[in-house]
Amino acid sequence: MKVNLKHSLGKLGQYNIRLPISLKQRLEKTRAFAEELDVDFAATQIDNLDQFETELAARLNEIATQRKEARVRGTSSIRSNSNADGPDHA
Repeated sequence: MKVNLKHSLGKLGQYNIRLPISLKQRLEKTRAFAEELDVDFAATQIDNLDQFETELAARLNEIATQRKEARVRGTSSIRSNSNADGPDHA
């Protein structure tokens, strides 16, 4: 994992996210530790979010393609044409 990034971020926007308290506390501790070591925590966090989004988008595209192909074949990898909504699948 990269811990000291030196790239230009260009224009920035804000993205808010709710976190479990324990994760928020760990991140705050890690941020303070990174500052002690002169590591750019924000740039590292941005880089990791960028990697996460890239990987997630690729995986979602794979899922969308699989579902589209399944519909074309007349089947679905999520639900078969059987009585999937019947009483056995409550």
